[in-house]
Amino acid sequence: MARTFESPPVGQNAGPIPKSIASIQMVDGSSSMGIYNMGRPTKWESSVRGVQKHVTQARDLNFKSISTVVFSSDSHPCEEINWNKDPKTFIFNPIFPRGNTPLYRYMETYMKKALKDFKEDQVLFSIYTDGEDNKGFGNRDTLDSYIRQFVERKWTITFIGLKKDVQNILKVFPMLDKSNTLEVENTGESYEQAFETYAVNTASYTKSVNAGEDVTTGFFKSIQNQD
Repeated sequence: MARTFESPPVGQNAGPIPKSIASIQMVDGSSSMGIYNMGRPTKWESSVRGVQKHVTQARDLNFKSISTVVFSSDSHPCEEINWNKDPKTFIFNPIFPRGNTPLYRYMETYMKKALKDFKEDQVLFSIYTDGEDNKGFGNRDTLDSYIRQFVERKWTITFIGLKKDVQNILKVFPMLDKSNTLEVENTGESYEQAFETYAVNTASYTKSVNAGEDVTTGFFKSIQNQD
């Protein structure tokens, strides 16, 4: 006698629906990032390669979009904006860095734009710098409001920088969480390692997003080398 099988109800055993994720990479393009490093990779070269690898990872993890913002005070010759691009066709190859570090102004501009433009389930907004804000002239109260809105939406903000820069931004913006920061040394090699660490944690983060977990904090929770 032939056996018959009943199909399960629609949606049963289908597993969770993957979440949509947008990645925004905000990279310091100031002159100090390109300081010659005795034949070894500069912080800038390591950052460019790191972002390029992140683009590849974003494709593999099926991120919905990727954006890159290179920022410096000489925005006309240095600024490189690629906003809301498909990871499958995105190319990141910006020009050489110059100028100072308008960190707060660019954070304010592009956090505002992200809050307006993105409807994804999750936005991963990541900042890489080797200096504190020195030419930003942004409105700290306004920026604090944008950070608060990110937290309310359960979006993720990460910050990679020198120890003093991490300490400073946590002091200025207490809504940012230390578990989403990573301290680096002032060398290209350290930035290269930071991007490798970022990639490992991006994979874990994506799993957490798709599992429906809160990813507002804890991006670098596995890192034990910070005080």
